[in-house]
Amino acid sequence: WSGREPAVRQYDFDGGALATPILLPTRSGPTALAVSSDGSRVAAGTTLFAWPPPSPDSAVGGIHAKKYEPDDLAFAADNSHLFALVVGKVVVYE
Repeated sequence: WSGREPAVRQYDFDGGALATPILLPTRSGPTALAVSSDGSRVAAGTTLFAWPPPSPDSAVGGIHAKKYEPDDLAFAADNSHLFALVVGKVVVYE
């Protein structure tokens, strides 16, 4: 661990540099993270991102979980649904 806050970052393989952090977790921020099987979408908490993102604040949608944050997230193998574990219940989003 480098002593820096953990973050989800986009890496520029051609240029060899780290891009601006995409997601910076906070103590009250999202704890669940899922990546679609084709790598085109990332879900973090209740926010959905296209991947790779065009900009650091490029959320493309979200899921409704009232005031709760999902405890776990998973995309279906065919990317047709997002499954969220919210307060002990599985919620399915299209």
